Amino acid sequence: RTSMKHMRQAIVGHSDPSSAMAKGTLTHSLFFDKDFWGNVITTDLNRNSTTFKDIVFTNHDKYILKSEQAEELRAIESSVRSNKDATDLLSRCKFEVSAQWERSDVGQCKCRFDALADDFSYFIDLKTCSDIDPQSVGRQFVNMGYDIQYGWYRNGLEILTGKRAKVYQINIETSAPYDCTVDEVYSESCDEGLAKAIEIS
Repeated sequence: RTSMKHMRQAIVGHSDPSSAMAKGTLTHSLFFDKDFWGNVITTDLNRNSTTFKDIVFTNHDKYILKSEQAEELRAIESSVRSNKDATDLLSRCKFEVSAQWERSDVGQCKCRFDALADDFSYFIDLKTCSDIDPQSVGRQFVNMGYDIQYGWYRNGLEILTGKRAKVYQINIETSAPYDCTVDEVYSESCDEGLAKAIEIS
């Protein structure tokens, strides 16, 4: 929120991602990489063993998971797939869509949608959380500045397509029972977020 440089540092400046960040990345891959399970290798070998290091070296393009991680991801996948709203929205989208546009007051802009509706009428962002309780999700929304992201993304899409899209956030709990909810983000939150994004650009 201080500046775009600070935002970029927060996003890409972590040399060693936290366990929560790593789990979030895996969960995104689970839903947006259509070949995810075909690229999974499950092993409970000691991570410091020579055999494990050999597996990593020869399978650098694979997801190497412990059996516990794989089971957890399957439970997350099952939870989301059983949520009718989530599956319906995702079924009409393309995944991991990049977009670029230009604003006279900012210059060149870009974003990457987790999921973008085929008719550009909405986009979805998938968020992992430790607690699915609405108050906890709301605190995370504020603390992480999701309104800034969504305002920026929606404005870019409107510039490119002429459509003011709806914004949905799929919340996925990263611990049992791996509950899943879908929230429509208020348009006013996106407007406020865009103003913040422009202010720090």
